[in-house]
Amino acid sequence: MQFESRIKINPSNVIIVSSGILIGITLLGIFELHIKYVFGLIMVIPLSFTFSKNVKKYIIAMFILFIPISLNISPFHLDPNHPPEYHPGGAQSYLEIWVSQIPLLWMLIYWAIEIAVKRQKILFTPIDIIAILFIVWNAISIFNSANIMLSLFHLLRLLEFYATYVLLINIISDKNLTRFVVNALLAGLIIQGAIAIMQYWFDLPLKMESGGIELQGTISDSLNDIEIRRVFGTVGFPNTFGLYISMILPLAFASIISNYSFKNYWSTISFGIGAIALLLTFSRGAWISSFLALLIVILIMKKARAIRNKIQPIIFGSMLLIVLVGLILMKPIYHRITASPDGTSIDRVYLMKAAIEMIAFHPIIGVGLNTFSEVLPKYDFTGVSKYFQKPVHNYFLLIAAEVGITGLILFIIFIGITLSISFKTLKRLDEEMLPVLIGCLSGVIACLVANIVDCTLRSYTTGQAFCVLLALIGVCWLSGNKK
Repeated sequence: MQFESRIKINPSNVIIVSSGILIGITLLGIFELHIKYVFGLIMVIPLSFTFSKNVKKYIIAMFILFIPISLNISPFHLDPNHPPEYHPGGAQSYLEIWVSQIPLLWMLIYWAIEIAVKRQKILFTPIDIIAILFIVWNAISIFNSANIMLSLFHLLRLLEFYATYVLLINIISDKNLTRFVVNALLAGLIIQGAIAIMQYWFDLPLKMESGGIELQGTISDSLNDIEIRRVFGTVGFPNTFGLYISMILPLAFASIISNYSFKNYWSTISFGIGAIALLLTFSRGAWISSFLALLIVILIMKKARAIRNKIQPIIFGSMLLIVLVGLILMKPIYHRITASPDGTSIDRVYLMKAAIEMIAFHPIIGVGLNTFSEVLPKYDFTGVSKYFQKPVHNYFLLIAAEVGITGLILFIIFIGITLSISFKTLKRLDEEMLPVLIGCLSGVIACLVANIVDCTLRSYTTGQAFCVLLALIGVCWLSGNKK
């Protein structure tokens, strides 16, 4: 079997293929066909892997481009008249197959064949041990779970996230493939940004959430009698979409301002379109986290002396673009900053109080993985569970409530190790890999900052994107340690 690359799949080809897929999904949605037909269309795509002369790149590209497509199917709940019960904040209590899992499975098969045929070594990083310990502790919390199925399926999701990390660490074997993965991420940002722009200004009727497609252009929030229209790409929800953008945007920015920039024009286009889409999400958490992430990119690259000399025109051009779009959207941006939908802020405070109660009663192993909403009424002394039965909008509190303070400590150690190996690797990388590491590290930090006031990191889309960035950090660490 031939596995070596003979042709290159450039970003323009990736966009063409992906655009065709999205157009097909849109048409099927317009004609009101059931979700299983839409999913059936997507499932045909990986079959073309067999006919590709560059199997590895094709699989990785499709996986990365499918991540922000919030489209899934439950094989045991195909009847649209009897949808399964929805659980907010985590994995559902039934089997879900996400569209990005299809190329992920092919990736696993490809890697297994390479191990068998080429006797490829399995690579690990310092992140692995603490990641496994964190997953094990999540599994232990199931003994205290009020809903075993909810906990088990979310544990399965965590295992899949870790599998994604390990697969990418072992499959991304050289700088050429690393550049390809970065370009695929930037291509995804361009596609999602273009969809967001069409949703806002042309009312593109495409919304994906919880496995379904709705003919809806934007989501509206009522603030001070002003309707704020918010975009969501194919991710499904503005805040989650904003976080996805804020995780990828630093990667584009780092490439633009670095001494060594591959396909600089590609990075510039993705940054510009991504920045516009970020504004259109009207996600304040994503705005703040993105600003901090871009600032971190500048500070780290300046310290590493990796910034190109003529950076002023780039910064000026970026700021000018953001200011111009900001002026067009001045009124909704002002209301979004100065006001919130009725009750939103106080409801989040109430959820935090309930989380603290859960931690006080179950400090060691928590109330059980993925069961915060399930047990909320028992620990709610404010009445918020009667109308807003959601997970606490703080990922760190959510971990402590569901899997105990020990679980939170393990997660913090996991983040600490990630930061530690990243900063140690900075000194060992060449100028080609340096912007990749800094961009991914800043994207990870953006995600963590945003999740101080949200819990979107536990969603499938955000979790997979987070693991891709972690994997690229791991690849950089492996590259630095080869020297």
